[in-house]
Amino acid sequence: VYTNGGFITSFAGDAFTALFPMSPEAEIRAVFTAFTVQKFFSQYTGIQTPTGDFPFGVNIGLGAGAVEWGIIGGDEGHTFYFRGEAIEGCTAADAVAGVGQIVAPMGFMRETLPQITAQPLGDYVLLTGGDVHLTPLNPNLTELTRADLMPFVDEAVFALDAAAEFRQVATVFISLQSTDRERIGRARV
Repeated sequence: VYTNGGFITSFAGDAFTALFPMSPEAEIRAVFTAFTVQKFFSQYTGIQTPTGDFPFGVNIGLGAGAVEWGIIGGDEGHTFYFRGEAIEGCTAADAVAGVGQIVAPMGFMRETLPQITAQPLGDYVLLTGGDVHLTPLNPNLTELTRADLMPFVDEAVFALDAAAEFRQVATVFISLQSTDRERIGRARV
């Protein structure tokens, strides 16, 4: 993701969301990254452990559009969020994708590539092919300091002195949606 000019905004269990800031090649770099991930999981389909065999599979949804972000929190810590058309689009496309598939909204790629075939899938397209070669961007990533991370990372993570544990949990994913009132408020600012 980083080598192709994107960045990972969040991890959610067994998934992550990545953004590729708009540039002339942003969509191509996102598609190339998707095919790279797909190829990796086609080669590594699972793992055998003493507690059982665990299969791996990946389905990928792509989207494009505006994204807003912010930082929320208080004395107990902070977190950041990203929301918007691109994230909603890739989430919806991901819901359509089956294991091993890359799905994008119809008309996702403004520039077509002869190596990629887009097969209609309702309001979406199934992308196949993927023999795209890009020059890595090799971004110069700044290393974050402990002070940079402290508002977002619990002290126990830095100290690594907390005992490991397994818990039964229930997870909730929350989609931050703009309301009409919020849009009006932002328009007045």
